[in-house]
Amino acid sequence: MKFLFDNNLSPHLARGLAEFSKTDVRVTQIVPLRDRFAQNAKDEVWLPELANDGGWAIVSIDQFKKTTAERELVRKHGLMVFVLDKQWSGKPFWEMSAQLVQWWPTILDVAALTSKAAYRVPYRRQGQKTLEQIRA
Repeated sequence: MKFLFDNNLSPHLARGLAEFSKTDVRVTQIVPLRDRFAQNAKDEVWLPELANDGGWAIVSIDQFKKTTAERELVRKHGLMVFVLDKQWSGKPFWEMSAQLVQWWPTILDVAALTSKAAYRVPYRRQGQKTLEQIRA
C-alpha cells in the first residue's frame, strides 16, 4: 500500500512513518503530497493521478467538506481516505506524532482489508480498536 499525506499535515509525519514502516511488507511508500506534486497542486490534478497509479490511500486532516466537487473527486476515483478527526487540529507536533504512531497499525490493517472507502481516525484511542467508516 502507498500512502500520501495531504498538505494539511506536516511532511515530517509522513517521512517519520515511512522510516518506521520499512519493516512492514504491506507498506511500499509513504510520501507527503509536496514530495510528489507541486505544493499548490489542485485536487483535480493529484487525485486522478493517484487513482490512475493505483494502490494509494490518502491521509488527511481535511474533512473533504470544502466543496462538493472535492468530495465527488474522491468518490469518483475510488481512493481510500483516512481522515484524522477534527480533534487532531492544532495539536503540538510531538503529541500528534505519538497518537498517529499508536493508530498506524490499525490504519495499516484497515488499508489491507478494504479499498475505495473513507475512515475517520479518532484522536485518542481510549479503548477504540477500529475506525469508523464515513462518507467522504
